[in-house]
Amino acid sequence: MFWMEGCGHCHKVMTEVLPPLQQQYGDRLDIKLIEISDPQAADLLDRAAAAMGFKPGEYGVPFLIIGDHVLMGSLQIPAELPGLIETYVARGGVDYPNIPGLEKLAQQSAPTGQAPANGFALAWAVMAILISALLYAVIGGLWAFGRGRILPGRSDRIAWLVPLLSVAGLLISFYLSYVETTATKAVCGPVGDCNAVQASPYARLFGVLPVGVLGVVGYVAIVVIWVWGRLRDDIVAIYAPLSVLAMTLFGVVFSIYLTYLELKVIHAICIWCLASAVIMAALLVLSTGPALESVSESA
Repeated sequence: MFWMEGCGHCHKVMTEVLPPLQQQYGDRLDIKLIEISDPQAADLLDRAAAAMGFKPGEYGVPFLIIGDHVLMGSLQIPAELPGLIETYVARGGVDYPNIPGLEKLAQQSAPTGQAPANGFALAWAVMAILISALLYAVIGGLWAFGRGRILPGRSDRIAWLVPLLSVAGLLISFYLSYVETTATKAVCGPVGDCNAVQASPYARLFGVLPVGVLGVVGYVAIVVIWVWGRLRDDIVAIYAPLSVLAMTLFGVVFSIYLTYLELKVIHAICIWCLASAVIMAALLVLSTGPALESVSESA
């Protein structure tokens, strides 16, 4: 099977589809994973596709050859591969396709059964932070209204963390937007596989709007509304704290959704996304007190 770093569909096949089959058949099933990481491997994929009757532009990764069958994508491979394996096992087996150069490049480039990314423990910790921030805003708000007391949060020293954190989140969103819109390989560091996340269909909202761009809009809006509330005294300024609370609340809920996708659907972690999620959680906590205080003053 030909695969590529940053390909979410490849990652799904390698971590969800192949390991159970390997466990079921043991040493009767030998799966060779060939990473498209250099021109030689890319040329081999082109020759393999041509040998199987494909024209340029008609194929992509994951590209799996078994016998005289070609399976592509994270839908066709899990749907058809188990039945083909069973068929060939019943026939006594099948050899690798006769493609020059295959044996030289064929190697287990990622251990079957293990994700080529890490950071899942960190992602679960971030999920806990997001949920805690959400509970703080919801339960704290209910407690404040019920007791007639307001949560702290109007201190200028603390309040200035809102624009500072928003700028940090804005820089992260700008970088992710650049990666998503230019198809550039992201710098992920030692934790996670952000390229797999950015290559997944969930990197674009409704398949159109890059999530990074949505983050840029959100952080800019938070900074603008916060500054407006500090410098003006019109109707917009009066409701600025509530507006910031609403935006950060949406941001936390959306971050919970995205983190869930990374953990349970994409099976890859984006360290930049986790950093943005923590920033959004902090912004929600910081904006809850001022928003409740503004409601109390206007009541």
